[in-house]
Amino acid sequence: MCDEAEDEVDAVSPLLQKGLAVKAAESLTVIKEDLSEWLSNLLKININAENFMTVLDTGVVLCRLVGAIQEHTESLKKEGKLEQPKLEQPVPMTAIKYKESAEHGSFFARDNAANFIKWCRTYKIGEAILFESDDLVMHKDEKLVVLTLLEVARRIAKLGMQSTQLAMMEIAIDNDEDIKAPATPPPPPKVPDAKTPPAKKRKLPPNLVDSVIKVIKECQCNPQIFIEHHGKGKFRLERQGKEFIVFARFLRDKIMVRVGGGWDTLDHFLLKHDPCRVKVLRSDQKEF
Repeated sequence: MCDEAEDEVDAVSPLLQKGLAVKAAESLTVIKEDLSEWLSNLLKININAENFMTVLDTGVVLCRLVGAIQEHTESLKKEGKLEQPKLEQPVPMTAIKYKESAEHGSFFARDNAANFIKWCRTYKIGEAILFESDDLVMHKDEKLVVLTLLEVARRIAKLGMQSTQLAMMEIAIDNDEDIKAPATPPPPPKVPDAKTPPAKKRKLPPNLVDSVIKVIKECQCNPQIFIEHHGKGKFRLERQGKEFIVFARFLRDKIMVRVGGGWDTLDHFLLKHDPCRVKVLRSDQKEF
C-alpha cells in the first residue's frame, strides 16, 4: 500500500470504523438470510433477516431445532447409516424440556434458551462462539446467536441433514469440489412455431472469478493487492508480504469469502485488509 494511504488510515479512523460497522452489518444480514431460509424450510416457520431475533428469542424454535436434529439422528441409527467417524462429536440425544408458550422476555424464555445452550455445550460447541441466555432473550448479542447457529448448521450438514447454503459450500470446499447440480438431464428444448415470438435470452449469472478479480482490482495501492486464482473459487491474495488464502462463493447477490473457519462478505473483508479503500469512504462519507 502506498505511504499516502498508510498516513490517511489514522486520520480517518472514525470514518473507517463507521464504514466497517456498516459492512459488518451487511455481512451479518446475508448470513441471517441463509440461516432463516434453512430454519424456515426445516421447521416450517415464518422467519427472515428482519424478524430473526424476535422469532428466536423465546427459545422455542431452537429447542424444536434440537428435536428435529435428534429425530434425524435416530432415523440414521435405525437405518444403519450413521457414520460416527465423520462426526466431530456425537449428537446429544437427551430430550430438551421447554415451554412452548413462553413469552418474549419471560423467565420461561430464558429457561428455554438455557436448555438449548446446555445442549450445545454437551455437543462440545466452543464457548467463544456460544451465546448466553440474555444475548438471545434480550437481543444483547445477535452476532453470537448467529455464530452458534452456524456451527450447529455445519455439524448437521455432515449428518446429511438439510442445512444452510454456507454449510453446504463449506463441505464442497473441504471436499475440494463444487456442489454439483442434480444428475437429471434437462428436457429437450421446444421447437417454436412460426407464430411464437422468440424467447428473451436469460441473463447468465456473473462469473465468480471475474467478479472477485474486478473487486480486488479496485485497490488504488501502488503496488496493488496481488491476486492469484488457484481454481474452484480458491484465491491467494498478497499485500506487502502478508498472504491470505480465501475461498469465494456467491450467496444470492453477494460474494462471500471463507477465511479460516468463518465467512464474510468480500466487501467487508477487503475493507479490513485494504486500508486504501478508506479514500472511497471519505469521498462518499454521507453514505455512512
